[in-house]
Amino acid sequence: MRGPPGSRIPHATRHPVATRRDNKHPFAYGLLLLLAALFLPPASQADTTSRTPPLPALGESSSRALTIEQERRLGRDALNEIHRKLPVLQDPLSNAYLSGLGEQLLTNTQQHVRFRFEFLIINAPEINAFAAPGGVIAVNTGLIKAANNEAELAAVIAHEIAHVTQRHIARTLDHSAQLGVPSLLVALGAILAGIHDPALGQAALASTIAGNAQSQLNFSRAYEREADEIGMQTLADTGLDPTAMAGFFAELSKRSHTDENTLPSLLLTHPVTSDRIAESSTRSAQYHGDYRRNSLRFSLFKARIIALTEPPEQVIARLTRSPNAAENPAQRYREAIALSRAGRNDEAITLLEALHQAHPKSEMLTISLAQVLTSARRADLAVKLLRHLDALYPEQTLVITSLARALLASGNAKAAYALLTQHMRGRQNRADVLHLLAEAAAASGNSIASHEALAQYYVELGEYTPAAQQIEIALQQHPIDHTTRARLIAEKTRIAQQAKLDAME
Repeated sequence: MRGPPGSRIPHATRHPVATRRDNKHPFAYGLLLLLAALFLPPASQADTTSRTPPLPALGESSSRALTIEQERRLGRDALNEIHRKLPVLQDPLSNAYLSGLGEQLLTNTQQHVRFRFEFLIINAPEINAFAAPGGVIAVNTGLIKAANNEAELAAVIAHEIAHVTQRHIARTLDHSAQLGVPSLLVALGAILAGIHDPALGQAALASTIAGNAQSQLNFSRAYEREADEIGMQTLADTGLDPTAMAGFFAELSKRSHTDENTLPSLLLTHPVTSDRIAESSTRSAQYHGDYRRNSLRFSLFKARIIALTEPPEQVIARLTRSPNAAENPAQRYREAIALSRAGRNDEAITLLEALHQAHPKSEMLTISLAQVLTSARRADLAVKLLRHLDALYPEQTLVITSLARALLASGNAKAAYALLTQHMRGRQNRADVLHLLAEAAAASGNSIASHEALAQYYVELGEYTPAAQQIEIALQQHPIDHTTRARLIAEKTRIAQQAKLDAME
């Protein structure tokens, strides 16, 4: 897909769902190595200092080491490398839930949100999450499975959001520069190099921070405290139980003491001491109100993650032995998704229809039923279900894109193209929607619109060469009217200008 683009539409998702990692290092990827090296001490030093320096002023940031625009660009490059090299889960329903939860937290945070956030699910069993520059938040499937409720998952995300809004990467770089360690700027290059070669990335990062471990230790602890405090406030402002943060970290810490060989990765990248847990517990006790801990949406989301990332036969077998599975909507949903993955669509449809009847307004259940109906060559019925859902939740991107896919499967490409074109009018571009638009345009015979949409798709990825190539291909199509040609030429000029600006940063 990254080679010279032609008239053929690339695969419908940037990166397929990955169920097994190629990298034998347990999540020892460049991004995580970089963030751990910048913010955190070696694990052996995690408890060597009892005193923590005062928190930096909330919202304090550095523009000397890394400007806002540089961080945005770095975040986009890191996002592309994550997609290339890490097993990103490409499931629209799961991604929509996580992004929705993240957006709720962003809407309610009291901090200045400078970046356009991206929330990703990494198909990796380690209990971990990390924040990358520019608003990239990644959560492992292992952490999702370990979370007991929505508040615990939200606590981790709120904590990671705080690392970004408080610009901890820029502030660490600035602090390191004051210590006479300009080589830490070189460490930013290891974001990309370390993903390609984890051992090389680790060595490079180790060399850049050598000799300043104690100073970095003090700052990393201050940043963790700051992220805890801000994250907890964000939880409360969102209506989620603020005690979930301390509770989840305490549970993970307890697991680490039970079996030192299975220390959750989250504790390696976010060291948790007894003092930190106690401080979080004391802080959370100051909040009073009727806070939410869980939701049906989270229970279904977690069930879906399990069903998508574990062998379907094993999931089905476990649920068969579970005495309460028939009474638990999440367990029944998990079984339905596993049955569908095993090719047993009729059984899956029976379960999903019953769940949909019990919860007719659930987006996840309705869209899941529509997806399985489409797989069972009953796309017309899927279209009817999704049109009803669109009436309940007008203009929601997840519903619109699901309906467009069902329309494509039913052979109604022109309706899918019209639906997506109307929905995108006046909205910020999204790479996944642009790709689907290109697919719908091609299927409806509009090759110029297809290549133009693909060009916009590549622009969203920051890949200007293939974007310009798509415009060139569009210009070669016949017939082409004067207005369309002028628009395409203007778009080609804009792409070249954007590429030049990015290269100068």
